[in-house]
Amino acid sequence: MINKKKWLIISSVGIILCGVILYLVTPRKQTYSDINIQLDKTSDFTTDELNQGVEVVINFFNTNWQGSTLKAIEFDDNLYQNEIATKDEGARSFSDYSKYSILIFTTYFKTGSKTDGAVSPHTEVGAWQFILVRQNKNSSWQVIDQGV
Repeated sequence: MINKKKWLIISSVGIILCGVILYLVTPRKQTYSDINIQLDKTSDFTTDELNQGVEVVINFFNTNWQGSTLKAIEFDDNLYQNEIATKDEGARSFSDYSKYSILIFTTYFKTGSKTDGAVSPHTEVGAWQFILVRQNKNSSWQVIDQGV
């Protein structure tokens, strides 16, 4: 028969092992400091506005790409200016928004074991864009489109 002291030790070890296993299998949410962030200087947005957009991309990625690893987020002002200059051509998802209500980030990541079908599991993905919009300068950024 097991005495109380042995039972307490066995129970404690079991709880610790369960906690370690749960920690290892639970996807970790990435934060700003985990990702290589490159933000070009631009006269269209403040640093705070760009950083707010980055946080929206990170939160969206953590929610919708669970198990994947976001490696880099870039705001390239030349790419942005080119996309804005041609935004009214074709069926662009952001053609109805003003220049100052659109952010375009390029990301690089590695997919996890589960994907939505757009890309394969365990794949390095480069130049994946996230398109963010807002209604006005006082409203929050929202992801409206993503892809290559």
